[in-house]
Amino acid sequence: QEAKPIHMHLHKLGVFSSWLGYILCTIAGILITIWVVSYRMVTLAILFAPFGTFIRFYTSQFNKNFPKFPLMTFAVNVAGCIIFQTLIVTLEATTGTSNYSLLVSSDTPSAQIYIPAILLGFCGCLTTVSTFVNETRSLLLPYNYFYGGATF
Repeated sequence: QEAKPIHMHLHKLGVFSSWLGYILCTIAGILITIWVVSYRMVTLAILFAPFGTFIRFYTSQFNKNFPKFPLMTFAVNVAGCIIFQTLIVTLEATTGTSNYSLLVSSDTPSAQIYIPAILLGFCGCLTTVSTFVNETRSLLLPYNYFYGGATF
């Protein structure tokens, strides 16, 4: 039997440690969310963030099928913007403001905490700028200009 290259083992170790870290942080986050009201929105944002990160990472693996235009990153960015805008409209309809910093207090209803947490955590990691910049820089001319223009 042929031995697997070391990078295959490191990839499995990285995936395992990512999930283990997420599970431990989730448990800690749930406990903090239950006991410390003022940290609820921030803690929930931290709990939602890995979902956006994992979706972005795994969908970007399909970009190799589209060498001239990273279609999956583009689709994730568009979906993240649609989710973000939908939640902003929902937040304004339920609270009368889209300024979620005004919503953090001990008497804030749970729904008004979850929406900003999803905006900050999930959508923030789903639509990260670093992947966009990295992929724009890796494309050849004129494809990088086309991708950058289509994204904006």
